[in-house]
Amino acid sequence: MVRKGAPKETFLIAENDITIVGYGNQARAWCANLADSGFKVSVLLRPDSNSRAKIQAPLKLLDWQAPLSGRPMAFLVPDHEIAGALASLSAFIPVGTTLFYAHGFAAIEENLAQKFPQFHHVLLAPKAIGTEVRATYLDRRALGGVYSVELVTESEKKSIEALTLKVARALGITWGPYAVSVRQEMEADLFSEQAVLCSVIPEACRLSFNMLLEKGIPPELAYFELWHEVGLIVRTMVDKGPEAFFHLISPNALIGSEKGRALLCDQSFQKKMQSLLTDIQNGQFAREAAQVDVEQMRTDIIERWKKDPFGQTIEKMQQGQK
Repeated sequence: MVRKGAPKETFLIAENDITIVGYGNQARAWCANLADSGFKVSVLLRPDSNSRAKIQAPLKLLDWQAPLSGRPMAFLVPDHEIAGALASLSAFIPVGTTLFYAHGFAAIEENLAQKFPQFHHVLLAPKAIGTEVRATYLDRRALGGVYSVELVTESEKKSIEALTLKVARALGITWGPYAVSVRQEMEADLFSEQAVLCSVIPEACRLSFNMLLEKGIPPELAYFELWHEVGLIVRTMVDKGPEAFFHLISPNALIGSEKGRALLCDQSFQKKMQSLLTDIQNGQFAREAAQVDVEQMRTDIIERWKKDPFGQTIEKMQQGQK
């Protein structure tokens, strides 16, 4: 169905063409999956981007701040760069263009729909990092995802939702995508990273590894127990579900799981988790994040891990596998 008032050429390319802004981890996965699914994929990068030389056929490299055709666009640069990129490009994007975001953070914190009401702002969030978005596509494994068209005007919602679901299927999302609100996705995504995925898991592994080393456990054995097996355990949890998982683990693992849960996940731990969620919901985290030099923080964290016995062991063992 052609949108009333939309240029004819905009509609004709909107069904099978897409422009990806950025070429980082998530963007590379989107480009590869969509191209393999039959989409014509263009990539939009700043003139000074180091990734320009990486764009090869069937991908097409577009010039920054050149008139765009109206094809849907996915802004897959880091969250804190989306508003700036959109401001830089907005004059070159036709009115009525559909803009996809892989996370809800910028849409909420930067009020993108209010700042740029001439576009349709859509959330389409695969629930995996970019390398896994690509790997699940190639391996034909299940990939979950969520979406939201709540920011789209009511008259356009049905057609843009259909387009969103088509892009989701082409990306390889087979588990859903489920309809959520943009704020719900933002809060859940940030909270999962802070409370479990990117904080507790790696740091608990590192601390436990170093404790074992202090007690004379060989580093290779500690690595297997506290890093390698994490992937195997989590995969079993995801594939089998909690009921089957607790049926499958050994008696000692079962007993130990209850002892560890009772000791570690106490009221103090839960209170601290609640504090993280509160800061996300009241905007405190966004204010803090705006003051952070992200690349400097990334460098500092990586250097800390490189100097740690755990990080050194992981690097050594990974090199041994090459």
